Amino acid sequence: FHGAIERATAKMPAAAHARIEQNLHGATFHAKSANIGDALYKDCAELSPDPKHFEDLKGQRIGAGYCRSKGTLHIDGDIRSGAGEDKNPEQYGLRKVEGKKYAAAHEVYAHALGRVIDGPDGHFSDTKEWGQAFQDEIAHSGAQYATHKLSAFASMSPEQGFAEFARLVYGSQVPAKETAERFPQAT
Repeated sequence: FHGAIERATAKMPAAAHARIEQNLHGATFHAKSANIGDALYKDCAELSPDPKHFEDLKGQRIGAGYCRSKGTLHIDGDIRSGAGEDKNPEQYGLRKVEGKKYAAAHEVYAHALGRVIDGPDGHFSDTKEWGQAFQDEIAHSGAQYATHKLSAFASMSPEQGFAEFARLVYGSQVPAKETAERFPQAT
């Protein structure tokens, strides 16, 4: 999956690469997505004053996850582009995005690296500017929830919105001009 990582990082500016270098203190590629939830729980709960906060990770099938407190990334090394055709994709942390059936490996990796770029302190996602962009352009509720400008996953929180925006910018084929038109504040 070297090619998927290369594809996910190819569009990133030097500043994004610097943030990854600063915030990533280890990465583990797992053979199965079923192992990622437990590994994230172990990492995140270890340093937490409230380990119960991470209990919902236990047993979860996740495509990738970043433990902010340790700076560790856990990522599925078995994601395949088009996995939805021969497997139950939700089982592998994949989801519907951009009118395609499911996210490919480089998209999942771009999302995960977006979490790393955001870092342990939510350097971008916790800002007033991103909060406003998230509310205006990404988050949906009620009747709007059926039609997402980005993805249902992005609507969950400013942090997930930032990571999904990174997936769009760094992991998709959507031209930068179109992204800027669809998401002027987030861009």
